[in-house]
Amino acid sequence: MQDHEFFARVLGLEQPWHVKDVKLDLPSRVEVILECRGEHAWTDAEGGRMHVHSWEERRWRHLDTMQLETVLVARVPRLLDPRSGRTEMAVVPWAVKSARWTALFECWAVRVLQAVPNVSRAAELLRLDWHAAWEIKARAVDRGLARRAAEPIATLGLDEKSFGRGQDYATVLTDPAGKRVLEVAAGRTQEAAEGLLADALQPTQRAVVEAVSIDMWPAFAAAVSARLPKARIVYDPFHVVSHANAAVDQIRRTEHRLRQRDGDPTLKGSRQLWLYGFERLDRGRRRELRQLLLDPELKTGLAWALKEQLRTLWGFRRPSAARAFLEAWRGRVEASGLAPLRRVAKMIFSHLPGILAWFWHPISNGPAEGFNSAIQTLKHIARGFRNFANFRIAILFHHGKLALTPR
Repeated sequence: MQDHEFFARVLGLEQPWHVKDVKLDLPSRVEVILECRGEHAWTDAEGGRMHVHSWEERRWRHLDTMQLETVLVARVPRLLDPRSGRTEMAVVPWAVKSARWTALFECWAVRVLQAVPNVSRAAELLRLDWHAAWEIKARAVDRGLARRAAEPIATLGLDEKSFGRGQDYATVLTDPAGKRVLEVAAGRTQEAAEGLLADALQPTQRAVVEAVSIDMWPAFAAAVSARLPKARIVYDPFHVVSHANAAVDQIRRTEHRLRQRDGDPTLKGSRQLWLYGFERLDRGRRRELRQLLLDPELKTGLAWALKEQLRTLWGFRRPSAARAFLEAWRGRVEASGLAPLRRVAKMIFSHLPGILAWFWHPISNGPAEGFNSAIQTLKHIARGFRNFANFRIAILFHHGKLALTPR
């Protein structure tokens, strides 16, 4: 088999395309020169007749042949639409429109970029520059979003994530049941969240959303009410408990400072003991915590016990029982005289419908928090992102569950 026939077969060429020449540039490259022969009826996507306006040379990176970097070269017709007078390049069978790579190479590049999240290292393996690798990722995400079906989604998660230095935040919309990120928007304002819900979901999808898990950021609640009026707001249990944890830590710091003045180092180095659930502590730390709790005058111990009681809220089966529990818990908090926890109790009752909504829709931002951890890993691997656009592309590329490769 001649080299011309070999490349024609492996490229799957059909009329009017043929292999004109094969040029070896040993030891690194082979160029396959393609040409268009004979008459051919050029049409647009709708089947309308197009006329050849001019010819332009184009180059495409292909999969390597043996160890040789392989490049396809062809003169491609620029087509004129007689109805509009506009011109566009003809789409060749071996590459996606406007691509600098063949479809097969782009498929391979997507798989490498998925396996190697560090774009610089993936680009090195692919023998591409950094910008070309990011372009492939961006094209893949656009392709995947265009292919995503508008299937009904009953529950959503809305959470925030920092992506730059300082106060640079992004809002992340997730599908808890599908375990995927649906879309990402810059900022965490009501406007950003509303735009995210409008852009990521079709009107038919927004109409059937039953519940959205959020933290207690007012902008998210306002956005959900504005864009998803039929959806019930569910305040994420993790964020409710995190407020109680913050209150316990504030009480510990105040008490530690006062005791230190009297030469009492009891609370020194104990911060982590109070922030974890008892079941998550190892044997040694449990013993240490029990010893601290023997002190009847330790306010931090009382605060920790009240926080642990609050964590049992989501173990109830009925919202009426949960509400009765919270009423009793608020009474104990008021009796304790611990101001930080009293503020938490006040906050809980001001958000009570959304907290109790969990018993009808037991969803949380747990999957979103898992994505946050995965996103943090992406940030670490990339050593930060230069801009929000790259941050969004990386999240959707790796966690959007999109169909990324060309067909």
